[in-house]
Amino acid sequence: MAKIEIKHRGRTLLVYESTSAKKGIQYTSYQVPDYSTDKRKLWTFANLEDAKAKAREIADGCAAGQQSVLALAPQQREIETALMALKPTGVALDRAAAIVAEALKFVDENDIVAACRFWADQGPNKRLSPKLAREGLADYKARRRGKISSRRSKTERSYLNTFETKFGERLLHEITTVEIGDFGSAQDWSRKTRNDWLGSLSLFFDDAVSRGWAKVNPLKAVKREKWRGGNIGILTPDQARAILEAVVDELKAGLALWCFAGMRISEVARLSWGQIDAGLKSGQIFMRADQALKKEECRSVPICDNLNAWLIRYRKAHGSVLSLKWTTEEGLSQLAKHIRRRAGFWVSNGPRHSYGTYHLKLHGDPAKTVDIMGTSLAKLEKHYRSRSDAATREVAAEWFEIYPAEENVIPMPTPNLNTANEIALG
Repeated sequence: MAKIEIKHRGRTLLVYESTSAKKGIQYTSYQVPDYSTDKRKLWTFANLEDAKAKAREIADGCAAGQQSVLALAPQQREIETALMALKPTGVALDRAAAIVAEALKFVDENDIVAACRFWADQGPNKRLSPKLAREGLADYKARRRGKISSRRSKTERSYLNTFETKFGERLLHEITTVEIGDFGSAQDWSRKTRNDWLGSLSLFFDDAVSRGWAKVNPLKAVKREKWRGGNIGILTPDQARAILEAVVDELKAGLALWCFAGMRISEVARLSWGQIDAGLKSGQIFMRADQALKKEECRSVPICDNLNAWLIRYRKAHGSVLSLKWTTEEGLSQLAKHIRRRAGFWVSNGPRHSYGTYHLKLHGDPAKTVDIMGTSLAKLEKHYRSRSDAATREVAAEWFEIYPAEENVIPMPTPNLNTANEIALG
């Protein structure tokens, strides 16, 4: 086999000449090896000029390819880095470039990852169980029944129904932060009402996330209104005396606990006279965790001297401290109206606020006051500290010197039946 060298564009290629016989006839052929691609290819021609032309074509192609490689040399590091980053994904470099180019039509390059993350959080996928808002709300309200007070339940249902009216036919995972925020802002509500609505709704969405109905709670990003809250009101000792004298006797012991033990009236409604009797012996009323309203932790409340006198004076043999008609939600809501009607005035939650203020002033021990009242230091600082600073020790001491009025009735001896008859006959 003869070799013919073809030199072109600085390269030397070989053309192989071979002879073969077929049916007594000799044939000459020319073969050109091609290594310009990943796989070796052998071109065969019957004419030498055609073989030379192919060899020159291959040389031209190799020269052009080399120029392309040289042109990409400055980006070699970037290309290698890109290929390394894409290797775990299995996506080709040209495909990845096309995806990025398409994404840049919709968002800025700095927002591509954020947009993808948002879609992963909000977009439907196999881990999500799409649920209409009205269906989720119905399930949630049914499970909440009996777990919160009837008053709180009524308020919560009102808030959730407002949300359902607007978004009931929407899938929960599609409802956005902006939509909820704009809807709440458009309502003619006070700041407190709006914040309370958002709070109730946030509890619902937390539950929805836990059940796979939504990926995130959109309420987390809704800004709450700044609300200072109202100033607490307290009673003077004279006002407390007037109220305790004005109310019916069946309320006096409960009202005394409200004033001189710092309890919430709803906690007083859960106490029995058996607990009071035990407390009168030990000097401390023990409240079970299910009776303590906010923290739901058991606590002991000391019985001060004047409270001891009120409890003994109006003690009952058994039953609840407050009669049944006052222990219901409706009864407790009517209590303030009863006091206002009997005494002529009222200060909302005045007995408890007064206790916190005067106890802190008298003892100067925030931790002790907090433990007795079952509240927090933050609440104490917010509501009672400034009030206490403005009160005098004399007034604080007077608060805990409020005793039941002395009974001025002199008991008469029961007359003997015979004596009474003699007097009548005489």
